[in-house]
Amino acid sequence: MVQDPRSNDPDRYDVRLALDGDAEAFARIVVRNEARLRRMLRGLLRDGHLVDDALQEVWVSAWRHLDVFAGRARLHRWLRTSAAREAGRLQRRRGPAAALDTTESGEPPCAAPGPEAAQDARDERVALMAQLPTRARAAVMLTAAGWSYAEVAAHLEAPLGSVGTWIHRARPVMDRARAASLA
Repeated sequence: MVQDPRSNDPDRYDVRLALDGDAEAFARIVVRNEARLRRMLRGLLRDGHLVDDALQEVWVSAWRHLDVFAGRARLHRWLRTSAAREAGRLQRRRGPAAALDTTESGEPPCAAPGPEAAQDARDERVALMAQLPTRARAAVMLTAAGWSYAEVAAHLEAPLGSVGTWIHRARPVMDRARAASLA
């Protein structure tokens, strides 16, 4: 009996097919990874339009540079790094003042529709996270996405100790955000 090569790592299998020009294989990669990347980018950018722009750039870049992916790590980590890099580029381009932008209704631009209570908790979490400095917020979001402190430090081009300090100082804000989500 021949084992399906996709059973162990479907991304790795589809990367091989996509490298041979199989657009459907690349589409499967997008479907498997888009929601995770969107959540991460929404936490970093807090603007639905910027999230869409960043995702588009990530996928275009992934298609163009798929041959660079050496397979030493999982594909979602490679894509996550690309997404974080794109989020940083977009944040630098729009400047620090835009971090607190809201829509005309006064709600954060990325607020997702949903039940009123869940929406209120989400708004509170977004507002609490907006209190953090940009680099601290990025460190919190990246570590929440599974990055190690060393990976975050390398990505943000900051000393490892600074990442630990940012996370430590953000804990009271994160605790309030966690309590808001449980309320």
